[in-house]
Amino acid sequence: MSKYAVILMFVLLIASPSTRAQTVVATEKRPIVDEETARLRNVIAGSKKVQKILKQAESGTEYRISFVTTKYDPASPYQGYTTINEGSDKKGITVHIAGSVSRELIELLASHELFHIVLQKQGWPSQAQNPLISDQERDTTFQGAVVKDATAALMNCYPDALIDRWMSQRGFTPKVINRREYQLTVDAAKTSEIPPPQIFPLWRRYVALVNYCLSIRARDFEMKDVFKAYERVDPEMAGDQSALEQKLGTRSGCNNVRSCLEATKKLRHAAGFDGQIKFLTPLTNKWE
Repeated sequence: MSKYAVILMFVLLIASPSTRAQTVVATEKRPIVDEETARLRNVIAGSKKVQKILKQAESGTEYRISFVTTKYDPASPYQGYTTINEGSDKKGITVHIAGSVSRELIELLASHELFHIVLQKQGWPSQAQNPLISDQERDTTFQGAVVKDATAALMNCYPDALIDRWMSQRGFTPKVINRREYQLTVDAAKTSEIPPPQIFPLWRRYVALVNYCLSIRARDFEMKDVFKAYERVDPEMAGDQSALEQKLGTRSGCNNVRSCLEATKKLRHAAGFDGQIKFLTPLTNKWE
């Protein structure tokens, strides 16, 4: 059984069991600049706050960062993600932002993704593996999809909360994108697939993980509406998240890469994913 090693894309995921994880970085073709992408780039070029973070993200690297819009896909809902392009002589990073959003959301989403790039430069893992599933299972089974989603959720959990604080310090309002993510989560939960009985415990752990991570974000909404949306599938969903909160607390206490890595290891254990998710730590060059 082969290990599944991926380069992680940092993404705002929606807590839907039918979501396909945005965790594989493929070689990117040169995107066609459509009207939405042109608007996106104009907003970013005209935002002094975003340009400052962009300069920080590009500083000291050979990569250049570009921005494109991506159409909303109900089967794979997200607000933004980042890919590394290796298909041309000039290396680059592409930040993908959901199309048809307001100017404020463009600035917020672009800044969020850029801060993920900054974290990677500081030593946050960019590769993860799932030792207990094969490549075929990853791509063709419900279990594989759940483990992929759990990998992305785990690796984004504490960084997202840290980035919320960084954005607030730069004069942004991260609650706006988190409120939108919350609404997308509720909508996805209402129509989510009921997992097969043999996968149900794994799926419960995954959804509890995603909901816990949403709960520690900067927010002005109540998690009870998320739990209510899941009632038809699992009326005990709130109890699963409460169990994580009792073990880990209700706030993200990490403030740098090293402390967030330690917190992520504790979260992996508490959520029941030890052995199923490993990541390559640049600070030690070891799989942990």
